[in-house]
Amino acid sequence: MTNRTAIVTGATSGMGEATARKLAALGMNLIITGRNETKLTTLASELNNNIKVAPKSGDISSPDFIKALLEFSYNSINPQPSIYILSAGIGLPGSILSSDPDKWREMIELNYVSVLHQLRQCAERFIKNPTHEIHDIIVIGSTAGRNPSALNSVYASTKTALIGLVDSLRQELCQHNIRVSLIEPGFTASGFQKAASYSQATLDKLQNELGEMLQPEDIANTIAFMVNQPANIHIDNIRIRPLRQK
Repeated sequence: MTNRTAIVTGATSGMGEATARKLAALGMNLIITGRNETKLTTLASELNNNIKVAPKSGDISSPDFIKALLEFSYNSINPQPSIYILSAGIGLPGSILSSDPDKWREMIELNYVSVLHQLRQCAERFIKNPTHEIHDIIVIGSTAGRNPSALNSVYASTKTALIGLVDSLRQELCQHNIRVSLIEPGFTASGFQKAASYSQATLDKLQNELGEMLQPEDIANTIAFMVNQPANIHIDNIRIRPLRQK
C-alpha cells in the first residue's frame, strides 16, 4: 500500500480521523480535509513522520471546494491519489414530525448532495488521470439506511439513498478499474451521536442495549482491508455492527 495516496474527508474526528491514522500507519500518503483547520493541521503534523501528508480545510458540501480539493490533491503529492474516502456527514435525531425542519436541508446537502458532487468529480479525475492499476472510492453510509426507525427517519433516508447511488456508480465505473464501495457501520462510539444532539438519556439507553459499541478504528481497519484487495477483487458492500445491535 506504500505506493498509493488517499484523500480522506471528515478527517478531523471519528471514522475519518481513524481512517487517516490507519492508512498512514500502513505507509500510505494522505490528503486530509475537514472544516476545523486547527485540528487538521495538528493531525497532519502527527502523521507526517514517514509519509507525505497535505491538509486542506474547507466545506465539503461546496462543489467549488470539492473541485479545489481535487486540484490541490493532484498537485501536492506523488503518486497522485488513487483512493477517495467519503466520511464526512452529520446526523439528526427525530422523526419527520419531531425533528427540526430547519436542519433538514443542511443534513441532506452534506449527507447526499455533497456525495453526488464528490463522486462525480472524483470519478472524472480517476478516469482522466489513472495513477494506479486500481482506484477505490469508499462511501461511509449507515445501517440506518436499511433499518430505519421513527427515531431517525430523515437521517436514515439520506443513508438509504446512498445504497442505490453507490451500486449504480459501481456498475458504471467498474470498466474503468474503479471500485466504488459502501460501508454501513452500526452504532459507533465516535462522538457522532453527541454532535447530532442526541440526548444523554438516549445514548445511555443505547449503551445498555448494545453493550460494547464499535470503535472508529473498526471502520478504519475495514477500509484498509477493502482497498488492499487484489485488483481483480471488489468487496463492494460491508455492513458492520455491534454484536447486539438488531
